[in-house]
Amino acid sequence: MTHVTLCLPIDIANRQVLLGLKKRGFGQGKWVGLGGKIEPGETLAAAAVRELYEEAGLLADPGRIEQVARLTFCFPTRPDWDHLMHVFIVREWQGEPRESEEIAPQWQPIDDLPFDRMWDDGRRWLPRVLAGERLVMTCVYREDLETIAEVTFSDLIATIPGASRPAPAADSQLTRRPLRGAALRTPSDHSKHDVSDHYKICPLRSLRLGARRKS
Repeated sequence: MTHVTLCLPIDIANRQVLLGLKKRGFGQGKWVGLGGKIEPGETLAAAAVRELYEEAGLLADPGRIEQVARLTFCFPTRPDWDHLMHVFIVREWQGEPRESEEIAPQWQPIDDLPFDRMWDDGRRWLPRVLAGERLVMTCVYREDLETIAEVTFSDLIATIPGASRPAPAADSQLTRRPLRGAALRTPSDHSKHDVSDHYKICPLRSLRLGARRKS
């Protein structure tokens, strides 16, 4: 299964989150988070900040972003679309959002997110993550590839690295604070992730569309 990262820069003072309008490729025409595939040898955090820079021009320190969710997406009629997403909150960065070839970033009000133009799963997890929850979710899409057949939440929140640590204080001064050092370098004390063992296939692959998981 493909592993990807997703960054959610949050402007605490103005209660906004930075999303991007996908201009091409997977999810074209939808509002999405900022992220993409993990390159060989990258840590999750290093991949997350690299994608954030490539897609929106923001520089973040991989040691200062917070992993808040692990989301598995299954498309039984298109198994090549299956992916495991590692979601990070970003509270401090350098630069201003700028459009890239793939993404047109725009600040969105946290209290009025554009769910009608997002993937159907967004309304299930995004408000909860922005409210401070830590989630592990599996989502199965129907044959139309647009609507959800089943969503399950597990109690494996403790397996997310750092999820047991309290979130940083909601201090608006953190936003856009200058970063020290090379923001796109992987910190020497940041261990490699392992994406090879536990999530090679969709955990709900054997389910019929719309069927509920058997106990």
